[in-house]
Amino acid sequence: MRLACVFTLILALMNLNAKPVVQYVVSMPEPHTHYFEVELKVTNPSGKQTELIMPVWTPGSYLVREFSRNVEGVQAYIQTETGLQPVNCRKSAKNRWSVEHGKRNDFVVKYRVYAFEHSVRTSFLDADHGYINPASVFMVPEGTDEDSYEILIQPYAGWKKVVTALDQPQPFKLVTRNLDQFLDSPIEIGNPDMFEFTAAGITHTVAIHGGGNYNKSQMQVDMAKCVEVCTNVFGSNPNSKYVFILHNTESTSGGLEHAESTTLMMPRAAFDTKAGYQRFLSLVIHEYFHLWNVKRLRPEALGPFNYEAENYTDHLWLAEGFTAYYDEYLLRIAGFISDEEYIKRVEDNINSVETIWGNKVQPVAESSHDAWIKYYRRDENSNNSQVSYYSKGYNIALCLDAILRAESNNAHSLNTFMAEMYKDVYLKEEKGYTQEDIMKHLKALAPTYDFEAFMNQYVNNTVTLPYNDILSRIGLQYIQTQATKPFLGASVEEANNMFKVKSVKRASTAETIGLNVNDEILAINNQRIKKDWSTSLDGVFQTGQDLELLISRNGLIRTLKGKWQKDPLPRIELKKLEKPSPTQTALFNAWLNK
Repeated sequence: MRLACVFTLILALMNLNAKPVVQYVVSMPEPHTHYFEVELKVTNPSGKQTELIMPVWTPGSYLVREFSRNVEGVQAYIQTETGLQPVNCRKSAKNRWSVEHGKRNDFVVKYRVYAFEHSVRTSFLDADHGYINPASVFMVPEGTDEDSYEILIQPYAGWKKVVTALDQPQPFKLVTRNLDQFLDSPIEIGNPDMFEFTAAGITHTVAIHGGGNYNKSQMQVDMAKCVEVCTNVFGSNPNSKYVFILHNTESTSGGLEHAESTTLMMPRAAFDTKAGYQRFLSLVIHEYFHLWNVKRLRPEALGPFNYEAENYTDHLWLAEGFTAYYDEYLLRIAGFISDEEYIKRVEDNINSVETIWGNKVQPVAESSHDAWIKYYRRDENSNNSQVSYYSKGYNIALCLDAILRAESNNAHSLNTFMAEMYKDVYLKEEKGYTQEDIMKHLKALAPTYDFEAFMNQYVNNTVTLPYNDILSRIGLQYIQTQATKPFLGASVEEANNMFKVKSVKRASTAETIGLNVNDEILAINNQRIKKDWSTSLDGVFQTGQDLELLISRNGLIRTLKGKWQKDPLPRIELKKLEKPSPTQTALFNAWLNK
């Protein structure tokens, strides 16, 4: 009798120290209604009350998206001998629910999630397939960050596949290692078209939904090349497996990186055109390069994540901008585009930055910090007040690549910098990088170059990058051309024979005379506006000539008067030097791996 009591006490103590077991059951009985039905089961919870948390954002997309706005019908129960008994479940914050389950009582929470925003950042469900971005669907018990989670998928009738990077001990059973992996592993449910390929010694699975004119055999070969050129930059691949989820749509495109997978989105008709297919391969490289740059080699602020608030960093110009540089640079290294095509892409990116006023207003470090309130909320004035940390970061990467190559006489490059940062900061120190880490590794590769001045002027301030001085060192000619033709400086949307202003460029003719967004342009200098009016202006007016616009503003007719002006911002042309020196030739060839 005494032995039995001791044994019972030991079992009780073991139960007190046991970790909670968290399991989700996800069903979709009526997918055409766009609702995922979620049942959360928590066994052996601690205390009398458990706080459930839903993330407000998803890593890789720096915007608070308020995923809890799509949650409804939250109900909580405890398991009793007679079945489920309702318990109090109150909403304690916009993304938190407090379940009062009583001491040590196992509990169940049921809720629904509306999922009908088709993007790589959100979840989606319709009669054809389901896609789960976990941050937007799953509540998580507070304090279980380092625990594993189990997800049981109950697909809609006839849907036979669940594709994810998570471990799948059974076809519809998924197991996670911890919270970060759980929320970082998207799930595709349905009947996707699938294939595999091996690259860098790793099996890659590709799941395609949405049809399209893609060629799987060609994709197997070319996606493998993309994987190899990315891996070559860093010297090793961190994964044992990888999953591409590809959604082909009517017109939408995009991508979102994850540590062991990615979700891509492409127009389904893009694959049989040269430009469209190159765009797809560039997207593959971009998201795969993030395996290292962002998912592992990351700014200090981006991990461990706070899923309930903004995670501010000044370094998205490196995390995203350098990746944007590499998605075109490695397209050239892999042989998908020619030297001339690549240089034209570099030229276009420089122009995308240097021909907007926002580049002269917002430092790229500030652009990174303010991504949470600006980048994903662009408006008609964004080009006048903001610069993209993608595009400006691309140009910084280009210049640093040229500097490192020239300063080291081809011994080092941006590849060296990325590989050394990955090895030292991520693999050895197991931390996120700081500005000090960046400076330390740049100086180690080019000790005599003034990187402090570079950062102060071009990253933390709005001084124009010295493209000509830097790029000429690797055999490129940078030509700046000032506009001479008259320039209105307004983007206009033509619809139903109406010409409405969508944006007005700072310091342009349009801004000077007072043209506003949403104004409808009726006539220019007493000439009625007709279709293709913007191209018909060429050669008709001269800089300094009188300008008179007849407009409709909020239904009232107004006349705006002024003078035609030229665009004050120059256009850029970039080309290979016609007579480079032997050193310039050597650097150019090394840069493009010739």
